[in-house]
Amino acid sequence: MFVVVTVVACWLGWQIRLIHERDATKKFVIRHHGVIAEDDNSVRQAWLDAYPLHPEVPERSMEISTIRRLLGDKAVIEITVPDSLGKNQLNRIQANFPEANVGEFIDE
Repeated sequence: MFVVVTVVACWLGWQIRLIHERDATKKFVIRHHGVIAEDDNSVRQAWLDAYPLHPEVPERSMEISTIRRLLGDKAVIEITVPDSLGKNQLNRIQANFPEANVGEFIDE
């Protein structure tokens, strides 16, 4: 019984750590003038209206687990950041948000 409780507690701690890391990444993106489109019905409908030939794109956001949603995490459809951030930061953002489309815009 002790082992089961320990394993569940470790798993839950890992999920909470992921949520905190994602929140820190969101703050980083916003601080660097990036744009984040979180998954909610209005964003999903706007995406479907804008891209009627690609209805599968918003469905990718459903990959976030129910437990993480219950813990306060939100799925993200798209993140756009300035190209001045570089590939390393872009890869870090993509790793933290595998459900999102991550792209760059030209930072003038």
